[in-house]
Amino acid sequence: MRLSRRLATIDSFVESGYQAIWDCCCDHGLLGMQLVAREVANTVHFVDIVPALMDELTAKLARYSPIQGVAHWQVHCMDVAAIELNFQQRNLVIIAGVGGELLLRFINHILAAQQQFANTHKNEVLAELEFIICPVHHTYKVREGLLEQGMKLINEAIISENNRFYEVIHISKQATRSLTLTGSSMWHRGQPLHYQYQQKLLTHYQRMLNQNPIYYQQVINSYTQVLEP
Repeated sequence: MRLSRRLATIDSFVESGYQAIWDCCCDHGLLGMQLVAREVANTVHFVDIVPALMDELTAKLARYSPIQGVAHWQVHCMDVAAIELNFQQRNLVIIAGVGGELLLRFINHILAAQQQFANTHKNEVLAELEFIICPVHHTYKVREGLLEQGMKLINEAIISENNRFYEVIHISKQATRSLTLTGSSMWHRGQPLHYQYQQKLLTHYQRMLNQNPIYYQQVINSYTQVLEP
């Protein structure tokens, strides 16, 4: 099956050289299967909490990727918060299709586990840990949480799919570009869809003003500026 625009964008962000890629909340595993086929990692891990989906995916992988075998892909039926990464390997964790609050919980849990590993293995060198995320909503809050964790930007994009807008954000603590609350490099003044996305965000936060006027007016001011000359 062809990848959706969201998944194709995530796929385009992934270069080779990872020891492990974690396709979290993978659903039917289409993205991860593409990454297996591209051989961009030693092992692609498929993670979802729905047993029926994971059984179906395991059978599909065994059928279409038998040569690679489980050394190149592994299926995990579990909560994303329960995955165990080897922090001495270069990991890429992909989380898409979930809400912002849940997504941040997953990221914070993984980063806490990394910090615990660092505290108990002070002489070990940690490899780079990257995330590619695509929240369903609350992206501004997600970016706030990422900044609190010291995340920096590798790449970002705005995607329009099925009359909805999404942000794909590639981040790590070792990156050199600053992450911003509203996004920077993903906005393009010559792209009509980006103006539509801006207006949708402004309309949404205008409705939120009565809940916290000072905070949401700041958000509105920030999004107003993203496409200014």
